[in-house]
Amino acid sequence: MALLAAMPISAGTQQESVLRIASLLPRTLNPLLAEGTIENAIDAISFDLLVDVDAHGKPVPRLAERVPTLRNGDISKDGLSITYHLRHNVKWHDGVPFTSKDVAFSWSAIMNPKNNVISRRGYDLVSRVDTPDPYTAIFRLKHRFAPAVLTFFSESDEPYRIVPEHILGNLADINEAGFNQHPVGTGPFKFVRWDRGNEIVYVANPDYYLGRPRIDRVIVKEIPDLNTQVIQLRTHAADFMVVDSSSYEALAHAPGIVETATQLNAYTSLMLNVQSPALRDVRVRRAMAIAIDKKTLAKKLTHPTFEVATGDQPPFLWSYDPNVRRYPYDPATARRILAPLHLSVELLEQSGSISTRQLDVQLQAMLQSAGMRVTIKPMAPQLVLAPAALGGPVRAGKYDMMVFGWLSGADPDDSSQFLCGMMPPNGNNFSRYCDAAVDRAERLAVSSYDVGVRKRAYAVIQRRLADDLPMIFLYWPTYRLAFTSALHGVDDNGFTETWNLGEWYLSR
Repeated sequence: MALLAAMPISAGTQQESVLRIASLLPRTLNPLLAEGTIENAIDAISFDLLVDVDAHGKPVPRLAERVPTLRNGDISKDGLSITYHLRHNVKWHDGVPFTSKDVAFSWSAIMNPKNNVISRRGYDLVSRVDTPDPYTAIFRLKHRFAPAVLTFFSESDEPYRIVPEHILGNLADINEAGFNQHPVGTGPFKFVRWDRGNEIVYVANPDYYLGRPRIDRVIVKEIPDLNTQVIQLRTHAADFMVVDSSSYEALAHAPGIVETATQLNAYTSLMLNVQSPALRDVRVRRAMAIAIDKKTLAKKLTHPTFEVATGDQPPFLWSYDPNVRRYPYDPATARRILAPLHLSVELLEQSGSISTRQLDVQLQAMLQSAGMRVTIKPMAPQLVLAPAALGGPVRAGKYDMMVFGWLSGADPDDSSQFLCGMMPPNGNNFSRYCDAAVDRAERLAVSSYDVGVRKRAYAVIQRRLADDLPMIFLYWPTYRLAFTSALHGVDDNGFTETWNLGEWYLSR
């Protein structure tokens, strides 16, 4: 996503600061129906989490007054209750007070089987949400869940935000609610209008509980071409953007532009559908791994800002295990295994990204040199990961492989990606991988509040993934921003670039 020019606009004797955001526009503005990082970043403009994460990876309270912990007693000793004490001074944008009923309803909406939410992982471990008073919400767990505080309406891999019960509570489902096009949140900016295919407009919320934002107006403008965004930033018609590898290099020496790179709990992989006939045999997947020159890919395509990956857990996390099986580049051996098989596969591509196209072409060449026939199949990004009912091939399991980037939450929990029971529509196990040892380790990792126990469990998971290769992990990305010195307050937390948008401001 990119933020376009903040331009002072005459308004009588005052000047209105306007921040324009260039982005693919979302399908919906309902944060419970969000599907990816773009929609999440847009939702953060007008909706809040219970607990957020700051730029140092520390949990910070948002709609909650404090972060629940064992020490402060908000996590019960048996680990089965999580209590949220809510702020008293929060109002929805229509003036209605925010209360615990909104929290309880938001959970029930996620669990409503009629609603087209992406994942219920974690939320399905809650038996009920008690609301003993307007400012207390107690999540009663079916069993212990260590990632709870960083999952429930926090920076998880599906960061759902709280929605209003008084608007949506009487609906059988929220899929086609008018609210989805005209949202009412509690966040720093209030929704004004959405011109489909053009722009979404927000204004500062003067009653925001963390203080009125320092920017007056935000416009999310649809500019899907990344090259156009880069040109506008270089010419100072733009103030801020999230950059990919090619744009990072293009802006490296642009005057007045600062670039930053932040470590992420993320990976880029070649995701393999292990139920695809061509890819069921692990020997094929291992041969593909040695056919791919990861170091060359990282050097050529990330310039080089990404580190070659061995698994899904990056080295800066406490859960990282360095002792996993590795696959040194060995194209001759790969060809001896793959060429006699005469395999033909499709590489599904999310179209529109220069960096994705470059990576796909490189992977295609490397695998074809090893004897596989690889056809690249472009598809609109909005369709690739759409629900199966809406024709999404990945969630329906109707694909062979694709370059897949995953941005996880603040907790190392990866169970929604690799548990057998998390295949769509239940979760994000898009590779459709199922392994009993991984299931046992995942259950241990999410049920223990002991970091040492969790660390050992994640070591088992990483080693099994390295052996079985439902994904060929290519590199660990960084979150790269480019912005002008006129924009202040941007403090990347590595999860949602707009997480502290209310604190941003523009120098005159």
